[in-house]
Order: sequence, then C-alpha cells, then structure tokens
Amino acid sequence: MKKDYNNYQMQDFLDDSSFRSWVLDPNPELDAFWSGILQEHPQILQELNLASGFLKELRFKDLNPGPAAQNRLWEKIQAEIPAKRENSMLRKILPWVAAAACMAVLLWVNLKTNESWTTETTQFAQIKEVSLPDGSQVKLNAGSELNFQASKFKSDRILTLKGEAFFNVQKGESFVVKTDLGEVKVLGTSFNVYARGDFMEVSCFTGKVSVKFNKSNTETILTPGQKISNASNSSSTENFVPGESKIWTEGFFYYSDAPLIRVIEELQRQYAISSFEIPSGLENKSYKGFFRKNNLEEAIESICLPLQLKGQIIDKKLYIKKVE
Repeated sequence: MKKDYNNYQMQDFLDDSSFRSWVLDPNPELDAFWSGILQEHPQILQELNLASGFLKELRFKDLNPGPAAQNRLWEKIQAEIPAKRENSMLRKILPWVAAAACMAVLLWVNLKTNESWTTETTQFAQIKEVSLPDGSQVKLNAGSELNFQASKFKSDRILTLKGEAFFNVQKGESFVVKTDLGEVKVLGTSFNVYARGDFMEVSCFTGKVSVKFNKSNTETILTPGQKISNASNSSSTENFVPGESKIWTEGFFYYSDAPLIRVIEELQRQYAISSFEIPSGLENKSYKGFFRKNNLEEAIESICLPLQLKGQIIDKKLYIKKVE
C-alpha cells in the first residue's frame, strides 16, 4: 500500500523501518529517498525532525542493527514513547486544546442564544396556520419561512419573514415583522406582508401599520384599506376595500401592473409546478388580473389569455408560448 507521506506524523515515522534505518544507519540510497520525500512534502519536516531527534536520543547507533536487536530496539522505543510523546504532544496540541475550548464556549453561547428560536416553513402548494405565544395568528403562504424566539416572544414580539404571511395580531407591546427588504411595526391589527425577491408590499386590514423599507428613511403609517410597496421610491400608498378584497388566504391572487414572472412564480408555488419557461423578453410584461387556487388549467388561462399567451403543463413543467 502506498504510504501517505503527506499526512505523516511522528508515530508514522517511528513505525517506518526505512526511516529508522535512515536515521540510525544512513546510506546514499536512503538519503536520496528521504530527501525526495521532503522535497515533495515539505510540511512534514517538523514531524520528521521530532521523530529523528527522538530516535537519536535513544542512542540507536549503539545497538546491533540485526533483526533481534531491532526488536529490542523497538521494545525500547515503545517503552519510552509515552513519556516523551506526552510532553511533546502536549506542547503540540496545547494551542488546539485552547482553540477547542474557545469553540466549545462559542457553541454553548450560540446554543443558549438560539435554543428557543422556532422556524415555521411551508412547501409549494402548502398553507400553514401558526399560533404565536402571545395568541396572535399567522397564515403562512406557500414557499415561505417564519422565525421567532418562542421563550421571549411575549415580551419581545419580533419575527423574521421570507415569503408571504397574513398576520392577525393580539393587542400588546410592539409587534415587529422583519424582512430582507424592510420592517413592519404594529400594536394590534391585521395585515399582510409580501416579501419575495426584490419586491415587498404591505397591506393593512385593521388598526395601524408602520412600514419602513430598507432603501428609504421614510416611515409610512398605513390605515385600514391602504397598502404600500417598494416598487417606487416614493411613499405613496394605494387604496383597497378590506371587506371586499379577497386575497390569497381565500384562494384569490390579484395583481395590478405586476411583472409576469412574479405572477408565474406565485402560480408555481400554489400548484407545486416543478419549473416553467417564459418566452425571452416577456418576463417583465405587465399583468393585471387574478387567478384562483382551485383549478390549474383555469388559473393558467386567467394569466395567459389577457396577454395573448398560451400555457401548457407537460410533466409538471409549465411552458408559456405566444399565441401564433
């Protein structure tokens, strides 16, 4: 078996008869061999010197190099290795022991810090209802992730969201939803947060909602029937009628001037479509309309017909084409 000189340690050198012969009774052939090994693996020089020094310290040169003598010699090595190796190895591993101790402390701190974090996720075509420790309710849309620290939540109501969720918040201390694109603060209200890719939109259904996008220093207060997105750099809001507007929680997905790619991605999440193809140049084509989550073919038609497109599912993949 080819020896792994690249990872040779002191014990490996001492076990190597060729190395012992080279140290105790060198000759040109062994010199050439071990010089070549060192040139090819210079990183083993320190271990090699330790092993060489150890052998010389045992005064191997005074012993008969025959087989019987070699056995006696090796028995002597084995008898003396523990004490020598202990000191040598202790010096060598001390920094690693210290590093390991530091890592253990950091790991312990990290575990203590994160022990009470709860993560709720949804797969494609899945919607999940989550009850928070303060009694607030969250409906998590497909392909989304929600994180919160359960043990501290009643006194520190902070969550992180990736995706989309509808919140019905119990009254109490400040309730904060953080996303990669901005932050939403409320006291007691119901609202929807959509944060996917580079687009974030917040809609207020009851109470008041404070919204601040990462790219803006402006804080906007939404009242019921108002929504705002980061699509423009302004702080202008849009109006809707909460009691009459059906949203994803009821299986309706409405869009007003939304890029086609965003609509198709939502369709993919709701119907667990494996992948899709859109003709080049149409990804950002504006779409205004809606689709429902009750029939895939109807949903595809609802999206494609207004844009003079045609969609077809083949092996769970959606192909969008222009109508000839």
